[in-house]
Amino acid sequence: MLLGTSSANASLTGEGANENTKSLLDRTCSSIRQLMAKAPTNFDEENMFREEQMVANAKDKVLASAEWLDIEKIVRLSGINEHKLRNQLHLWKKDKQIFSVYNNGMELFPIYAFNRSNHWSPYESLSLVIRSFEVNKSNWAIAIWLAGANGCLEGRHPQDTLAKNVEILKIAITDELDGITHG
Repeated sequence: MLLGTSSANASLTGEGANENTKSLLDRTCSSIRQLMAKAPTNFDEENMFREEQMVANAKDKVLASAEWLDIEKIVRLSGINEHKLRNQLHLWKKDKQIFSVYNNGMELFPIYAFNRSNHWSPYESLSLVIRSFEVNKSNWAIAIWLAGANGCLEGRHPQDTLAKNVEILKIAITDELDGITHG
């Protein structure tokens, strides 16, 4: 509840408070409202603009960090029937086995997600990543994490470890979920 409302005044000043206290409270609340009205609003807009730029830069880096495939390109590379592939991708996404991002209205899948030696099925470790982060991160945020250098992986990128050491990937996931602890 905002100060300066009649119920706030009543609760702060009480029934038997003198008029001087009520008047002082009213003037203070009025001054606060005036200061808030004069506060620059472009601060939030500038921060939002900077954040949007940072996100756009991160997305560009993610797209440059690996090959991203639309469905038609997966069909060409894999030789899988397009109708079957679309259905399978839908099921894999629903089961949290794979993720996609949208860029310029096009759905894209990271090539690193697919085990090409196993009929283009997704790596099981990717499901671990998606399920671990699905509550806290969007698909783009998951892609950004996968593309970023990771201290638990000695500076390697999680996307490059999906087919390798799942145990160390679990440590990196746990570290990300725990956040940075300062001691």
